[in-house]
Amino acid sequence: MIRLESTGNKIVVVTGASGFLGRAFIQALNAAGYQVRALTRDARAGKIDGAFQTVVGDILESGIAERILDGAHGVAHLAGIVGKVGVAHSEYWQVHVTSTRRLLEAARANGLKKFLYCSSAAITGNIKTPPADETVQLALSDIYDMTKAHGEITALAGGGRGKLEVTVVRPAVAYGPGDVRRLWFFRAIASGRFTLMGNGENLVHPVYIDDLADGMLKAYEAPEAAGKIYILGGEKYIKLKEWILLIAAQVGVEPSFLKIPYYPARAAAYLCEKTFGLVGVSPPIYRRYTDFFMKNRAYSIALAKAELGYAPKMGLEQGAAETLQWYRDNGMI
Repeated sequence: MIRLESTGNKIVVVTGASGFLGRAFIQALNAAGYQVRALTRDARAGKIDGAFQTVVGDILESGIAERILDGAHGVAHLAGIVGKVGVAHSEYWQVHVTSTRRLLEAARANGLKKFLYCSSAAITGNIKTPPADETVQLALSDIYDMTKAHGEITALAGGGRGKLEVTVVRPAVAYGPGDVRRLWFFRAIASGRFTLMGNGENLVHPVYIDDLADGMLKAYEAPEAAGKIYILGGEKYIKLKEWILLIAAQVGVEPSFLKIPYYPARAAAYLCEKTFGLVGVSPPIYRRYTDFFMKNRAYSIALAKAELGYAPKMGLEQGAAETLQWYRDNGMI
């Protein structure tokens, strides 16, 4: 792939910059020669590594979009609500849809050239005939899926006017060094005893964080990506139980499985969500967590390969080893 133009000192604004994906994408932008202005809600974050400027603020603040986009070449909208339970539906709409519309309006007003919206491959639901590509009908199971899908629609509808190029990426199951969201998964495997809901025969599609960030950079830069959606996953998908055993082999353990029937577990998750939600406490188990053990999430990355030159490099074995080492180095396992 040939870049449309040289990066020079072009500024790319990254929302959700202190998150797992945000930090990785900032490093990819830096390596490509961009300057990064990072937006984070975390006042404790300090200056984010790789960003020439860190702005502390909420994507929903009045006037924040205009302030962070001043003088920028483009924006990568990664901010989102992930892995939280008990959040009002209105907040999901505000973060995933309203903020997208406001950013688009400000981007056009400021003459930006690029807008990258980060969605999720999970909005395609349980894949009946894997692998799914970008044309598969969406299956929206909760407020996260619904608002991410509407965020996509909002983003793509805002492109073209004022020569703003909009691209949507749908990451598969991201993992790698720095990922605290999947710590529970790797830690449980490393313990030698894993609680498995269902039979583990469902498909998962891991993507190593560096490969994902590289794919996002390609989507941001490619002129042919304007107005399109790209699924970004690893080189292959795998059965959940096989992925568990592969990670266990890197640890050097042979896990025993405590098996729990899926549907009773999901019913319990629903009750937990309702009960703990009344007191504003995150439940120990929730439905989106249980879906990890049942839904087929296996995707085709053929379009990204053909049009972006996307080429994931990290194999599952080495990816597991690198991730486990980071957890060990940081005293997490």
